[in-house]
Amino acid sequence: MARTLRVVVVDDQLPFRIALVERVNPDVVVLDMRMPGMDGPTAARVIAERWPSVAVVLCSSHSRDDLPVELAAPFVPKELLTAAVLQDAVREHANRL
Repeated sequence: MARTLRVVVVDDQLPFRIALVERVNPDVVVLDMRMPGMDGPTAARVIAERWPSVAVVLCSSHSRDDLPVELAAPFVPKELLTAAVLQDAVREHANRL
């Protein structure tokens, strides 16, 4: 039986509040790379420090070549982001804990 994943999606069109992670207690947070205020890589580092059990996936509609070399979380192009990809990210994250 498949386990239901709790997912928080943070895109540049929504205000980002890291406190939402604490309230929702998600399994995975999907972060857009480019957001006003706090970008995805910075938010991924904050989440990793405060909630190490939460898996983070960074996504963008931009090419990977346009992004920083080092990222604090796995990167997935938005067009390839599926439920299976999120499940794999959570599984891989759990294996690293």
